[in-house]
Amino acid sequence: MKQTRNRMILAITLGMSLVIAQPVSASNQYSIVDLGTLGSTFGYAFAINENGKVLGQSATALDESHSFIWENGVMTDLGSLDSVNSYTDARDINNNGQVVGYSNATMGGAFLWQQGIMINLGILPGGSFSYANAINENGRVVGASNTESGETHAFIWHNGVMTDLGTLGGTSSDATVINNLGQIAGVSDTASGEVHAFLWRNGVMTDLGTLDVPSGYYPIAINDRGQILGYYGDISLGESQAFLWQNGVMTDLGSLGGDYTFPQDINERGQVVGASRTASGEYHAFLWKNGVMTDLGTLVGGTNSFATAINERGQIVGQSDNGSETLAFIWQDGVMIGLESLGGTFNSANAINNGGQIAGQSITALGDASHAVLWTNE
Repeated sequence: MKQTRNRMILAITLGMSLVIAQPVSASNQYSIVDLGTLGSTFGYAFAINENGKVLGQSATALDESHSFIWENGVMTDLGSLDSVNSYTDARDINNNGQVVGYSNATMGGAFLWQQGIMINLGILPGGSFSYANAINENGRVVGASNTESGETHAFIWHNGVMTDLGTLGGTSSDATVINNLGQIAGVSDTASGEVHAFLWRNGVMTDLGTLDVPSGYYPIAINDRGQILGYYGDISLGESQAFLWQNGVMTDLGSLGGDYTFPQDINERGQVVGASRTASGEYHAFLWKNGVMTDLGTLVGGTNSFATAINERGQIVGQSDNGSETLAFIWQDGVMIGLESLGGTFNSANAINNGGQIAGQSITALGDASHAVLWTNE
């Protein structure tokens, strides 16, 4: 169930128009914890592991963008590889509390943070720049680095060794997600210049193929069953369709009646969530399972909704408008429940673990700050 870093950003990008719709809402039994920021007025959380460690991003008092871990009431700044030009962009966390991402550095930039120490993972031979996208429970890290020839290649890093995964015949590739079996999904250009998704396993990179367009396929998640979730199309032009690849077959997940579907997460049961345009032009959160896409609706009075994550219990989180504000929600047992905010008119649920803890962001009551938040039902 990856990728965590982009959920909130993609949800906000869709926007929330305020017209009248229908579906469901219910009383909220979840409580909200204000995690704060790293000293500024802006922060948000985008991931949470099974031990309740929350990963997020915040501006510091010096207006530098840093990543943080929050645990048991304490927010820890992950720091930076370069103390002068300080910038850190964490992208994933595993259940051991290891974090990977990108930080400014003279050489490299891909980092592994563990037990309070940030390690520069280095570069491929001859390169100068790298970044990490994901880490599995075994500490294997994937990302991309440039090479001596100036190309950018996907890599896997383990026990101090960075291995070049190559490409699908073109000049660039990027490893975006990895499961606990060491199977990697990513994107690469081909010899003819098309952009295809790939699966790398046992030292072999396999082209996942195409559907009804020849190029522009991007994987965003892979589970331990080897199912790869992604999208194809040009997001900048408002074009996106969802695909699921398994056992050599790529399947289009369809839509809610419109011409746009963006997937966000998949669990180990193969259940997929995201957002899809309806026949009337609204964006609604969806659950896809066993070949059927279900419209999750919106909060009462709302028009648009977006699902960002799903756990192994089938609990889904995201955001929906209600006609006057945008609220985080949890969907469970067929009911969409709006979550408490810090008093402002916008909040978003970006990640959920199997214990039902939810990480996200909320605007404060005065509307002048965004804080990372945690919702629990304990």
